[in-house]
Amino acid sequence: VRACPVRRSRRPGRGDWPADAGVDAVIVASDDPAATLARALHNRGYRWFALLAGPENQLTAHDRRDGFLAGLQSCGVTVDPSAIITCGFTRDGGYDYVKRFLETESDAQVMFAVNEA
Repeated sequence: VRACPVRRSRRPGRGDWPADAGVDAVIVASDDPAATLARALHNRGYRWFALLAGPENQLTAHDRRDGFLAGLQSCGVTVDPSAIITCGFTRDGGYDYVKRFLETESDAQVMFAVNEA
């Protein structure tokens, strides 16, 4: 089993932590594994991506989205902003996104979801 990098950090006012929380947190680094996945998919020949990005105010969703996009960017791939959809971090949020996405004219070969719910 490969361990994910962990960061000990105080991130007041960001995502899951309110500005006045006054606590330290151990946060699993979600951006590096997402970037690694993006590069691996690119290396397998995928070029068109869509992202089920989760809510903007959740740290995990934000970091995974940014990491995945950074990984693609390092390969010279830019994701069309219309293919990046924010939604609830729930099964219903994912279902609604996929339903809406399938009604579009997207050329996406891969749909990256920041959450498995």
